[in-house]
Amino acid sequence: MITNCLRNPSTNAVPRDERSHRDERDRLQAALRHQLGQQLDALHAPDTAARADQLNALNQDLTRRLEEAASENATFRARITALEEDLIAARTSLRRMIRTENTAR
Repeated sequence: MITNCLRNPSTNAVPRDERSHRDERDRLQAALRHQLGQQLDALHAPDTAARADQLNALNQDLTRRLEEAASENATFRARITALEEDLIAARTSLRRMIRTENTAR
């Protein structure tokens, strides 16, 4: 009802003062939200920086552990290759021994 009284009856449009007040209200609300967001960011900035430092330290530790694991992996692969070669040589030697034993009989 009240808004109907404020409207211009001939055009049924919102009066200029009411529009300017709404625009001003919207502008002030946006500015207030922006300022509040900046204040919240400032409050959490130290926490964010500390968390970033923690994550960087963790990342460095994990990178170091990955490099160590990769080095161990390379060492184990070389050992496996050497053991496989020894196994092949032992099998070949065993076959020769069996053949020699069988032909001597």
